[in-house]
Amino acid sequence: IKEDSPNGMTFANVPNGSDMKIYSLSGKLVRSLSEADLGTGEIKWDGRNADGTYIAQGIYLYVLKTQGGQKKTGKIAVKR
Repeated sequence: IKEDSPNGMTFANVPNGSDMKIYSLSGKLVRSLSEADLGTGEIKWDGRNADGTYIAQGIYLYVLKTQGGQKKTGKIAVKR
């Protein structure tokens, strides 16, 4: 994961066609993303929720699912 700007980040080395969901620690879905540009191997997130509002500072969870059904989970710290 690399920081692109004060509000965004890029997840690199993502298998083509993968989907990612970002959740709050309480389990609420914050945003769904995908590796839409096939061949880039990246998922970019602008730090916004599904409504287009920047999310609050805190810890979030992500679940990355490949087309083959493999899952990877992790934590993201958002600082403002």
